[in-house]
Parts: sequence; structure tokens; C-alpha cells
Amino acid sequence: AGQETDPNSLLNLYKKLIAIRKANPEFCNMANDSIAFLETAANVYAFKRTAPDGQASLVIMNGSLAEATETALEELKGKTFTKKLDGQDIAFADGNVSLAPGGFYLLKVK
Repeated sequence: AGQETDPNSLLNLYKKLIAIRKANPEFCNMANDSIAFLETAANVYAFKRTAPDGQASLVIMNGSLAEATETALEELKGKTFTKKLDGQDIAFADGNVSLAPGGFYLLKVK
């Protein structure tokens, strides 16, 4: 019951992720060509999902128990994205991203 009232609980994170999936066609498109895996450093996984109408999101995950620092992703360089979980914009001028252990970004491509 405590997770229902805690906005930062795992339960509420899953609720947000389900709502994002339902609201974004790029996550509902199951065509094989709708997903592109991006080249990353070890233990960092990234992919881009694109809907038939061109809407796209980028998912970046750190699969390690250690912080991933200064991971370069060409797809990020010089671009601004919207973080899907909180609606805040984030820019990656040099294309580098740092992720906490087990951390992730769920980004809307502008």
C-alpha cells in the first residue's frame, strides 16, 4: 500500500512507463524496422524506436552496477530531447551521456 502513495515508487514508475507506451505510437509499432540499435560503450544499451508517422523515441540504459560516464552516442550530439518521464528538456552538446548504475533515459526525439 505504501507504494501507491509514493510518487517515486517502483509501482508508480511502471504506471508512468505503461502510460508512455500507450500514448506514443513508436512503442506500439511492432514492425522489425521500427527499432534501430545504436553503437555504445560496454554495458550501455541504446535503441531508437520510430513510428510509421516518423515520431521517435530514444532509450539509453546502463546495464552495469557501476556508473557509466562520458558514454559517447553520435545520435545525441548537438541535439535537445524531451525526457518522457518528467517532460523536461535535456541537451547533449558533445554527445556524451552519464548514467547512474542501472540508470536510464527515455527521450522523445524532437
